Amino acid sequence: NGASTGSYKGTKDGKHDIEFTATNQINVSKSSTVQLNYINNDFTLSTTGDGSLFVNQTKDLSVFLSQLIPDNSISYQVKYSFDSGTIGNGTLTNAGNPISLGSYQTIDLNSTPIVFKATSFGKVNLLVEVKNSNGLLKSSTIMLDIRNADFIFSGGAVNPNGFVNDDTGLSFDLSEASPSGTDYEMSFNITSGNASIKDAGSTLNAFQWYDVTTGAFQRELTALTQGDITIVFTVRNKTT
Repeated sequence: NGASTGSYKGTKDGKHDIEFTATNQINVSKSSTVQLNYINNDFTLSTTGDGSLFVNQTKDLSVFLSQLIPDNSISYQVKYSFDSGTIGNGTLTNAGNPISLGSYQTIDLNSTPIVFKATSFGKVNLLVEVKNSNGLLKSSTIMLDIRNADFIFSGGAVNPNGFVNDDTGLSFDLSEASPSGTDYEMSFNITSGNASIKDAGSTLNAFQWYDVTTGAFQRELTALTQGDITIVFTVRNKTT
């Protein structure tokens, strides 16, 4: 006799019919059914940060989560990966900490900032997958276009006329369309005549790559033969 209490935890959404049966000592039984309707507490996933950047540049991205009905008992996990169609490459960090691709990790509700650093050019489709502790899974894709660092290189002799064994200054300028943090290097090839090229007094070798920085810089040419001297200088970025 009297009241009895108990608890029931639903593990999936939908209608749950729970039948209680009471039997007395002379085997007389009576049943009563309790009907419960469980809903899966939905959540919203959105991402921001689509756009373009140069190799070696970083871009701020964001993942935003919100619940349909506030429920502190539900936890969330996120997994980042490169989806099909990805050609470029890059790394992810959160507050300076590296993010591993392809594995789930805890994520909080509201906005989570992440930083993407491009390491090679091409398109990157960053797939963001979030699941909650009830097994509900949602995904969103951030589309990034990584471009090669665009730069302009020019140079020439300060004085195009000189004497054999005299030093002539060479002036160069290397500039980027947009600062990328890319490192550059330069080599040269003497295609006619003969000369030596120096950097701050040190003789440089043809066909060898030497580090250079953006902006203006100088080298010295010493003519070793009479007549026209033609030298081809080539600059490349060290990333791509």
